Amino acid sequence: VAGAAGKMKAFLEEKGYTVSDTGNTEEYTYEKTEILVKTDKEAYLALLEEDLREDYTIGTTAATLDEDSLFDAVITVGKE
Repeated sequence: VAGAAGKMKAFLEEKGYTVSDTGNTEEYTYEKTEILVKTDKEAYLALLEEDLREDYTIGTTAATLDEDSLFDAVITVGKE
């Protein structure tokens, strides 16, 4: 959906998060919003889920983001 990443960025920044990048996923098959964090950032998973739940349908949440990732968390906006 055009503008979904920008909408999510604004939503997160209003809640005090720092969003360092946005982009498109390679696959457009996400029905629900996915939240992935690095293992050492697992404490933030529940907080992100709680903050997003009010406006987004949450699917997968996991602390399985590759430790080599440039980001501590990656959120993929789903269709719902």
